[in-house]
Amino acid sequence: MDEPLSNLDAALRVHMRAEISELHRDLKTTFVYVTHDQAEALTMSDRMAVMMDGEILQLDTPNEIYKNPSNLRVAEFIGSPKINVLPAESDEKGNITCKGITISQTLKNPNKCNLLLGIRPEHMEMVGNKKNKYLTGKIHHKENLGSDLYLHVVLNEGEEKIIIRSDSTDAFDLKIGEEVNSEWKAEKILAFDLDGKSLPLNK
Repeated sequence: MDEPLSNLDAALRVHMRAEISELHRDLKTTFVYVTHDQAEALTMSDRMAVMMDGEILQLDTPNEIYKNPSNLRVAEFIGSPKINVLPAESDEKGNITCKGITISQTLKNPNKCNLLLGIRPEHMEMVGNKKNKYLTGKIHHKENLGSDLYLHVVLNEGEEKIIIRSDSTDAFDLKIGEEVNSEWKAEKILAFDLDGKSLPLNK
């Protein structure tokens, strides 16, 4: 099937995803399904291939590709909104520091180098003025999806942009330009070298 749902409206696409998945289970046969819609790929497939420029970058289960992308291109393609990417550095022992914050994971192959950290919006959370270090920035855009809120934040240090997903009632009252503090869920961080190759971490 080559993008069979691409011309349907959003509601009908959701319905047809379920219909095709049910048909697949009933027929007990292999389907090859081509799509640019990651929601279709993630929700309908048992195994998924991410292909760019004619090359298969990763072939695995949807869950494994989402949680453990083989490189930064896959990590940025899978997930909506897009994964946050921040510069970091490691020392000879594999300790990683990002924005002055040392994370709890270390590189499995210790190496003093510059690297990139990937943190998905749902793995960021807002915090109060706690004693430990956190990322501080100002809200420059809000996306209210009803059950969830996506805050687009420009960091004070370095001016990188990050996206934070929140379902906190208080978050919906935040204003554009307001300053917020955030931190990551350390166990969910992904690491990549500057060429985009995944770097394994001790967790």
